[in-house]
Amino acid sequence: MQPFRLTDLPIVMAQRRAARINHAVPLQRCDRPEAPLREWAPLVSASLPLSRRRAWIARDGLSLLGLVSVQPRSGQAAWEIDTLIAPDEGDAYLLDLFDRAVATAGAAGAGRLFLRLAEGSPVLDAARRHGFVVVGEETLYGRGEQTALAIAAPAAGRRDHREDQALFQLYSRVIPQEVRWHTALSLAEWHAAEEPLGKRGREWVVRGDDEAPVALVRIAEGDRGKRVAILTDAHRASARAALAVALKAASPHQGFFLLIPSYAVSDTRAAEEAGLVTLDRFALLVRPIAQRAGRLQVAERAVDASATPVTR
Repeated sequence: MQPFRLTDLPIVMAQRRAARINHAVPLQRCDRPEAPLREWAPLVSASLPLSRRRAWIARDGLSLLGLVSVQPRSGQAAWEIDTLIAPDEGDAYLLDLFDRAVATAGAAGAGRLFLRLAEGSPVLDAARRHGFVVVGEETLYGRGEQTALAIAAPAAGRRDHREDQALFQLYSRVIPQEVRWHTALSLAEWHAAEEPLGKRGREWVVRGDDEAPVALVRIAEGDRGKRVAILTDAHRASARAALAVALKAASPHQGFFLLIPSYAVSDTRAAEEAGLVTLDRFALLVRPIAQRAGRLQVAERAVDASATPVTR
């Protein structure tokens, strides 16, 4: 097990024919769960000294055993696993990869490490054994043949400055307490835990009659279309307005992928009323990280078998 370097890239590229699966599903890849690893740019960036992404690789000579890469979400307090290639032989290497991911995020000051997996993922049990907690189930919706493009007045959404305190109050009212306990309890933690949208990402705020925010629409854009996450005040009108804004932002010729947690009942109903269809289901996991000095150094010493990485 060692940090990923540019010299390891040919080994990963040689696995194309083997179609090694990337089990991690960040928002920007939610339309391609458990897809074969085809994106080299994130791994290249992980090898650069100034990059915010870090990666670890398990290899046996020229054979790839496993790989994990982690990056901050929207702040250093919350990181996520965005690449996870699981070893074929048992869970020992996989648990070690999780050790390195937790150690790397913890050394950077993170208190939580996020991981999204497809429903029934073969690495789910190992993640739970390592200390990851399933904090929610999510459904991915996409356009169907009868999808309505204008289910509410799109003018209800305005792309303006964020009022984080007001939006955090909206988050605190809507998100179940158990989920908030595992994901974010303060404004700073919530802001750090928001999923990165990429350079072309956009946000829209939907406001009510009193100008208070009733929904936040977050859109990540990729080659295959828009990946959308919404936060609403649980009222039907707000959910419909937020969905209308999201649909309006995507052209009819683009892919449209909407991720909704199971507890967001009004958002689910709005999606179904708009004619969106279920494409996939996911489990969102969080690993709490205790802040301990020397965590990463312990993991690194395990390379030469002088120590066994243990993270509690």
